[in-house]
Formats: sequence, C-alpha cells, structure tokens
Amino acid sequence: MSRPSQANGHLSLGEQEHVLKSYVDEHAGSQLLGVQKDVFSGRGDPSSRPGLAEAIRLCKENVADLIVSDVDRLARNEDAASLLQAEGVAVVSVSEGEVSREGRLLPLLLRARRDSDAISISSRASADRRRAAGGQLGNLENLVAHRARGTASNQARASEKIQQLVEVLTEHPELLKMTHKQTVNWLNDNGILNRKSTRRVPCKWLPGALRKPLKAARRKLEELGASRLTNAEPCLRYDPSDPQD
Repeated sequence: MSRPSQANGHLSLGEQEHVLKSYVDEHAGSQLLGVQKDVFSGRGDPSSRPGLAEAIRLCKENVADLIVSDVDRLARNEDAASLLQAEGVAVVSVSEGEVSREGRLLPLLLRARRDSDAISISSRASADRRRAAGGQLGNLENLVAHRARGTASNQARASEKIQQLVEVLTEHPELLKMTHKQTVNWLNDNGILNRKSTRRVPCKWLPGALRKPLKAARRKLEELGASRLTNAEPCLRYDPSDPQD
C-alpha cells in the first residue's frame, strides 16, 4: 500500500515489491504467490481495498502468510488487525518479523497511526508557516505543469474569441464605426456572447472583457489588409480618363 511515489522516507510501490521478492528469494522453500497493490490511504477502511482483499484470498486458499515490507505499509488503521484475525491470515513484516504470531500486529498498527498523526500535524504546521510567509504550497513540479496547461488553455480561448470577433467585424463592418459601448450592446443584442470556457454557459459581454479581444481583432484585420473596411461607405471618384464621366 502506497502512493505511486511515496514521500516522507517510505518506500514506493516498486521498491516495496523489490523488498518482498528479495525476502522470498532469501528463504528457501518459500514461494511468492503474487504481489497485490493498493494506492490508498493507510488510514482508510482496510475492507474497501481490493488489493488487500485479493491478498487475503490468496493466503486463505494456499494457507500462506501475508508478507509486507513494514506494518505501516499494510495499514495505519487498527481495523486491519481485526480483519486479518477474522480471516485467519498471519502477517510477516520484512523489517519487523512474524508480527501476528508474536502478538505485535495491533501495537504496530497503533504506532503507525500515531506516527501518521504526528506527520499530519507537522505538515499542516509547516504549510501554515509557508502560507503566512507568502510561500507557495503543493508539489512545485505539479504546480508548474498545471500552470503551463492553464496558460495554454487561456491562450487558446483568447485566440478563439479574437477569431470570432474578426469574423463578426468582417461581416458587419459598421461595427468599426461604433463606440465601444455601442459595440458591446450590438454583440449582446445579436446573441454574440462571451464564451468564457467550454464548461460555462456563454454570458453577455462586459465593456472591460471586450476591450482587449476587440482591440486584438481590429489589429488582426489590419494585418490581413482589411483596414479598408473603416471606409465602408461607397463613394464616387472623378476620373478624367473615363469617357463616360
């Protein structure tokens, strides 16, 4: 039982598996029936863990012991002792010995819970100190990746808004002669709304929200050579070389 990458000095799932296989290899006549994994909190209900349930089933069917690297990797909940006793499964810890037969399983589980409580209290206190000092909380690597995804998503959404406005301005060049407030009202009245995200219902444009994408859309039109739309009214010019004039 562990997280895929365990902190606080505990072994990861892969490291625990290596320890168990090495233990079996060192004990002649022993056979490893299987390795079961649970990515769960050790403080949770042990009866809800499918990996532990499968391990118990294998042990009962083969009259075998349940081997763990450490008792705190089995659980940090004393209910695990009652569950294993009821199922008639003995636990052997690589680091602590035959804990069930020696009557030490429950005390070790209780100690694991106390250690877990102490770590939680210390972690909360550390987080409070960092928060008070203005520091960032959470895994820095995950935070950077999350921010990168958020930035990319925001940029894509902004580009969609700009392209939408470019298409509207191209189709309705009269908007280029309106004031900003008039443009906001025209867009909202004609059902061309602000799509804040794919998960939210589009809402009416507000002057502040429209200002930046509208400016970018106008600039894009100019880059595309569409600035001529600012003189949308038709006009006649005298050409002396035209015999019809």
